[in-house]
Amino acid sequence: MSNMCYSKIKYIHPDCVRFFNDEKTNSLSVKLDCKVYNHVKVYRTSPISYPTKYISLRVGTSSSEETEIGIIRDPDSLPLESRALIERELDKRYFIHIITKIHSIKEEFSFLYWDVDTDKGRKEFVVASRAHHRITEYGENGRIILDLDWNRYQIPDLRDLDEQSRRLFYRYIYW
Repeated sequence: MSNMCYSKIKYIHPDCVRFFNDEKTNSLSVKLDCKVYNHVKVYRTSPISYPTKYISLRVGTSSSEETEIGIIRDPDSLPLESRALIERELDKRYFIHIITKIHSIKEEFSFLYWDVDTDKGRKEFVVASRAHHRITEYGENGRIILDLDWNRYQIPDLRDLDEQSRRLFYRYIYW
């Protein structure tokens, strides 16, 4: 097989990288091998299996133009200030509301209007009713829901919801 079929993962050694906040844009910047990258995006490569390990650093103006700078195997090996900057970016990207109760789900014009209680208070959000890719399995019996603004809502385990909430969920979400 051709070597072109495979890409080599670039792991970043903790001693070769420096993270800092760009004061003008309030975004993450990285200095790596004497080169500075601005507007760095931070992703978990294995958000379920290893949420605190293997952190991908990427640059680019859109997801289709992003290129990976490299991967930090273990952010705990970085200085405290760098870890704090990475955590700040991860918290922004992976901000999740935990749904504890569903008050209502209403369907209008191919959209589902949700009214729920979450760990951060009562929320209302909208999901396209035909966009089942916006509701994905999470663990054995949980679900992750992405609204129209790409906010994440999690039901860790459907069995933990009250009967009315489960009934509403299954009425509108088909599995």
